[in-house]
Amino acid sequence: MGQLKACIGITGGPMSGKTSSLVALKNYIEKAFGVGVIIIPESATFLLNANIIPPKITEDMSEEEKTNAMQTLNTFQGGITILQGTMEDFFMKLVESLPGNYVLLLDRTRIDGGGYEDLYFGEKGRERFENNLKDQGYTRDSVLKIYDLVIFLGSYAHLIDFSEKQKGEETIRLEGNAKEALKVEDALLEVYKNCPNVAYIPATENIEDKLEQMKKEVDKVLGNPVKILI
Repeated sequence: MGQLKACIGITGGPMSGKTSSLVALKNYIEKAFGVGVIIIPESATFLLNANIIPPKITEDMSEEEKTNAMQTLNTFQGGITILQGTMEDFFMKLVESLPGNYVLLLDRTRIDGGGYEDLYFGEKGRERFENNLKDQGYTRDSVLKIYDLVIFLGSYAHLIDFSEKQKGEETIRLEGNAKEALKVEDALLEVYKNCPNVAYIPATENIEDKLEQMKKEVDKVLGNPVKILI
């Protein structure tokens, strides 16, 4: 039967380098520790790439259009938490039936939903988030304990500005500028403030420096590497 060696979440504000960091970290863990690594995708990106794109509310909309758009946004955001949590629980259970040892790498955790709910929907969003966690058998505090490590990557919005949608990007971004991106980062930091195993790694000019810091945090959880890296 399989054994889950660690559940590691990678999170952060927009433009934090999560996608590239996940791949690099996966390769490192597999080679350094000789375990299988399963990446659990970000549910929001999964939905966006499936062409399920929530509407933006603009001033030129009628009241009816704004109401309908808000209902869609509510359903979309609530679904993100449910989908993310379902995937996490499924893969944790699946590992038990697989041969060998595994590490789960999460492209965001379900807790991130709390930050977005609070930022965009206020009290109603917080209540919905708490109810979604309750339906999955968790509270805010109890769900944080299932993550052996959460690496919070600082957004590159601290260093550079970016457009609403840059050419060549693989994912669709809803944040329009650096200011908005940093607001998201602050909201996410707030929901992780009680996480016992969170490590904040600031944005750096050199991505290799950031990856080295991530590896050191992983080593604290998994121990000293057991294989020679070539």
